[in-house]
Amino acid sequence: EKRTGGAVYCAGTLEMDTVTIVKSNCATNGGGVFVTGSGSVTLLNSLVGGNGTTDRNTALNGGGFYIDGTGTVTLNEGCRVTYNTATNQGGGVYINVNAAMNINGSGTNGVLIKYNHATTAGGGVYKFGSLKVQGLIDITENTSGAE
Repeated sequence: EKRTGGAVYCAGTLEMDTVTIVKSNCATNGGGVFVTGSGSVTLLNSLVGGNGTTDRNTALNGGGFYIDGTGTVTLNEGCRVTYNTATNQGGGVYINVNAAMNINGSGTNGVLIKYNHATTAGGGVYKFGSLKVQGLIDITENTSGAE
């Protein structure tokens, strides 16, 4: 697919531990990570986005993640999805119809989905598919609408 997955395009299996995906990744869908088909991405102690407004991932949909097909993304403890932007939906995460995201904030380091923005809807998460959340999770300070 054209213009998908600014930093990572995954149609298989990918595991990332203590990985940073930042600094102006851009795509039509999935500015940071695009998962398609039956692809599976699992992250631990990783950052998708930035540490401030100047190093955001951007996309039309899914600034941080766009999960398509029957793809699955699992965020485990210590993961951060921050400062991503979508022109339409899903500033941090866009979960399409048959796709899924699992968020497991176990231990003392939970999962953060913060400071993301979508112009139309779903500043933090825009969900058509499945979203399962357990443990210490902070999904706050995301915005939608014109800035």
